Amino acid sequence: MQKSQIAFSLVHQVSQPKRRGKTKPPLIVLLHGIGADEFDLFELAPMFDPRCVVVSARAPLEWATGFAWFNIALDGTEFRYDLAEIKVSRDLITRFVGECLNAYEADPERIFLVGFSQGAMMAANVGAHHPGLTRGVVAMSGAMLPAPELVAPIKLDALVLHGIADMVVPIARGRDLRDKLTSLGASVAYYEYPMRHEITGESFEQAQTWIAERL
Repeated sequence: MQKSQIAFSLVHQVSQPKRRGKTKPPLIVLLHGIGADEFDLFELAPMFDPRCVVVSARAPLEWATGFAWFNIALDGTEFRYDLAEIKVSRDLITRFVGECLNAYEADPERIFLVGFSQGAMMAANVGAHHPGLTRGVVAMSGAMLPAPELVAPIKLDALVLHGIADMVVPIARGRDLRDKLTSLGASVAYYEYPMRHEITGESFEQAQTWIAERL
């Protein structure tokens, strides 16, 4: 298939490897938070290992001035969301990863999903439902969405990063994400930082290191 013939499921930006080896490049897929777009996390692309193809995807639903993976509201202290929309976005992301593998000739054994906020929720959700799809999942300031019933322990590496002072997605949700992924059988590394709902230099450095160790 010629690259020009590939119809992508998601609008995205791509950063090609700065350094190519003898093997296919790893693939990093960035998933933004609610109200943002494909440019929001794309500024991080040059900071990843130069051997990687980095793509930053746009969520499918319009939300205010940006886009969303699913509609979400706070009902008291609990999130309320549309499970059908979550499934649609999960399927889109899964299909999009395959499209990127073909278009950018990336390594299917070294795929990483990296998400922030709602994007982190989706990254973890894709990882829980399709643990064989990725080499690892990085969830920054996220929370756990409904996961599949546990049939057997899933084989998944996950890095969960969260801010202690996060008032948008409170720290309790980051700890819950860690615990529920662990209960599914995932191997989870977890770090808390003195930050709010954001990505800091310190937290991103941890993500860079964690991914580099798995390349």
